[in-house]
Amino acid sequence: MSVFLPPRARNKPYFFEKQELSAILSAYSNRVATGEWRDYAIDHNAGGAHFSIFKHTAESPLLVIEKRKPKSVKDTPQFFLHDRKRTIAKSGKLQDIIS
Repeated sequence: MSVFLPPRARNKPYFFEKQELSAILSAYSNRVATGEWRDYAIDHNAGGAHFSIFKHTAESPLLVIEKRKPKSVKDTPQFFLHDRKRTIAKSGKLQDIIS
């Protein structure tokens, strides 16, 4: 039996939760204070949310923290840390990615 989801439900953007965004911004602000990072961008789409970190605004991101939407209601979201070419870390907990 298949479940029909209306187009709005399927394409609804996926977001970081308040506590997740707070933890990310806290880690980000520490690196900004040292002068390592200068800018960030937050993107949301139906598949997940992305927090991109830049050294210079005009460049491509140094790192991207990604939160992927769970495939089923029982699953938890997965977090990924990407650099420009590869996936550095994958975890079910954001703290593992941030540290």
